[in-house]
Amino acid sequence: MGEVTDIFPDRKTVKTSTGDIIAYDLLVLATGSDAVLPTHTPGYDANGVFVYRTISDLERLIEFASNHKGETATTVGGGLLGLEAAKAMTDLEDFGKVKLIDRNKWVLARQLDGDAGTLVTRKIRELGLDVMHQKRIGVRPRDELGTTAGIQCASRGGFVINESWENQTFGIIAPGIEMADVLAFNLTNPDKEPRSFRRPDLSTKLKLLGVDVASFGDFFADRDGPKFLPGRRPSVATIPRVKDTTEKESPVKALTYKDPFGGVYKKYLFTMDGKYLLGGMMIGDTKDYIKLNQMVKSQKELEVPPSQFILGAQNGGEENGDDL
Repeated sequence: MGEVTDIFPDRKTVKTSTGDIIAYDLLVLATGSDAVLPTHTPGYDANGVFVYRTISDLERLIEFASNHKGETATTVGGGLLGLEAAKAMTDLEDFGKVKLIDRNKWVLARQLDGDAGTLVTRKIRELGLDVMHQKRIGVRPRDELGTTAGIQCASRGGFVINESWENQTFGIIAPGIEMADVLAFNLTNPDKEPRSFRRPDLSTKLKLLGVDVASFGDFFADRDGPKFLPGRRPSVATIPRVKDTTEKESPVKALTYKDPFGGVYKKYLFTMDGKYLLGGMMIGDTKDYIKLNQMVKSQKELEVPPSQFILGAQNGGEENGDDL
């Protein structure tokens, strides 16, 4: 049947590379994205330049590494995949040195704030990885079909949709990854109550290049405003973040612990009254991840003061200092 080359929204048909014209009642756009190479840079298509998206990409990289032992390898991107790729190239033990180039001021910028990301950057540098910041390549949404057909797309790429994943062009739907599961259920079960998309849980706990990293709940609530506040949590992703730009005081308070000697950083975010935990991030010491993540999900009022999350339970009375 070939691949779709054109969309005709006014006729509700699509054309394929084999010339077939196919009519539709509802068109689901699930085109994904492509890894972007810097085509303006000489040598972008040279032997030894790889993207990191498919199994065949990895097989080509492994074969190249085995034939170029001792040379320098460079990974572009300091997100989860970029750090995984850098770790994979380090584990191959074929390269003499591995460098990491990232467009942000610190690695894992989508999961960590500046303090946490800077700490992770320092720790992976100590492991021998050369990190360079504020250089970019990235991925590009596959929205060429929509652009050609006059379907509304975002300025940075991708289809513009509403809370039901519908584009302004009637009959066209463009879900994201988590949205696709709900959409598939709704399309294949017309006799059942439609499911609604809930915000995905972006909590993460992993070990990257030997560094324990975790983020849970609404870990950027202090920066972007909370996604929800206890007592008025939205059931579907139709309500924007709770943020009033006219307010002088954020509805969130942060409790932070830094240990530069042990390489530990913790930041926990609470409601203003300290009664509810909203989210947080941890570097170096992540042993409380499961417990804290469950507290966020349950949204129960805390039984201990926020300080106890960092300091632990304190004994009463004043220490005399004899044990120092």
